Amino acid sequence: MRGVVLVNFVIASARTILLLTATSKLVTVIIGGRLLKVADPLLGIANWVVLLGVAILELGILLAISGIRDKRISCLLVTLMGGQFVAYRAAFAIGGFSRGCPCLGRLGEWLPVTDLALDRLLWFAAFFLFLGGIVALLAAFRLTPASPPQAFQALDNR
Repeated sequence: MRGVVLVNFVIASARTILLLTATSKLVTVIIGGRLLKVADPLLGIANWVVLLGVAILELGILLAISGIRDKRISCLLVTLMGGQFVAYRAAFAIGGFSRGCPCLGRLGEWLPVTDLALDRLLWFAAFFLFLGGIVALLAAFRLTPASPPQAFQALDNR
């Protein structure tokens, strides 16, 4: 029972995080700003392209984890997205880029939150998606009874 609650909590939390981050990125791309024309220091392409691409990916993952019945696949997608967030933020931090990660677009300018607090919140969200996804994936595998591959089932039917 606890495993079901854990899996559902991680998936619901991931939906919320992905919806908020994708919306922030899309609003930033629509409103515009000088940051959008600057090249991303890691990827070397304009920030507006990065923000738009990642927002579309986040919305795609959001729709997928909302529509897929197999919780294991949903948890795997959450884990992969969280791992990508952690890897990007780690590379950004290791590279020592001064202006900070543009992960939320201009949201930091609109909220009464310090850049440091926002950065810590994004690190928390990234690790939550990654590690929470792993734990939920393991729980989902424990909840799902093992079934033999179709090839073995075909042999049994002979």
